Amino acid sequence: MDKLRENEVRALVDAGAIRGARALADGDRWYVVLDVGTRQRVLASHRRHRREYRDLTRLVKWLRELGIGRVEVDSTHFSSQGRAAL
Repeated sequence: MDKLRENEVRALVDAGAIRGARALADGDRWYVVLDVGTRQRVLASHRRHRREYRDLTRLVKWLRELGIGRVEVDSTHFSSQGRAAL
């Protein structure tokens, strides 16, 4: 899955190119996958493959600040005990 940095996400939102957003759980952390055209792209940080959030509320707040108001939540792999063993 391709990665996106925050500045790229802002540009895509401004261009109206984001078709959907999903918050996915991995243990007690959350990450974002964005639908851009026909591709799925993960939000990345400068140091890690994907940007992770400990708090779903904070992730949703950040997306709303960008202008993404609709987010699908997938808690299939959520575990309050930490990272899920997949």
